[in-house]
Amino acid sequence: MVMTKRTQGRPPRDSGINGREKLIEATRLYLQSSRKLSLTRSEIAQGCGVTPALISYYFKDKRSLLDAVTKPLIKDYRLRINAIMDEPASASERMRHIIRLLVELSTDNAFLIDHLLRELALDQLEAEDRAAFDLFHDVVSTLIVEQMNTGLWRPSDPVLAELALWGMCRALGEAMRMPADPLSLRGGDEGIEAKIDYIYRSFAADTNPTLPARPVASARNGKHSGVVQHSMEE
Repeated sequence: MVMTKRTQGRPPRDSGINGREKLIEATRLYLQSSRKLSLTRSEIAQGCGVTPALISYYFKDKRSLLDAVTKPLIKDYRLRINAIMDEPASASERMRHIIRLLVELSTDNAFLIDHLLRELALDQLEAEDRAAFDLFHDVVSTLIVEQMNTGLWRPSDPVLAELALWGMCRALGEAMRMPADPLSLRGGDEGIEAKIDYIYRSFAADTNPTLPARPVASARNGKHSGVVQHSMEE
């Protein structure tokens, strides 16, 4: 019986396109769970349980694999951003939706942020991805200015406010990814909504008459700390 020699790393003949798609999905799941900002092709292969040769068969280099992983995510987030801006909602509701999206992005797909920033720094971001990145930035900055102009948020430098917002959402997302959850940040949808509300209120104007004062419970024992904060009611 004559055996046909296969190219190194080539999957079985019956794998077809499913082999490539499964590799993309496995890479996405591995990147979601990895805490390293930069991974080699060998490390990705090991994390996915495949050989580097298999990655080389489907993708010419690591960047091609990362593009295949990130492009569907970028498209999805872009659609969701447009949906948030198109829906009939108040200024504060739209801002909360964006904060929720930022926290989710930082929790589930933090690697996507790192990938885009790295490509942007190297001036290698493709036009389509750059447009999505600019859209997200423009939406966030526009909503921040809107909050300030309507008196919902304290007046400050919009650029610094945007950096602070990204930082808070990223820090919350990173903490929620920790297996031990040392800050007790989880607790179902209700707990997440409370954190989103806290982030929003961190920028809120103290003089806004719709912000009734209320005591804040300790994050550790649930007892009132005696510190008075505000809640947005619209």
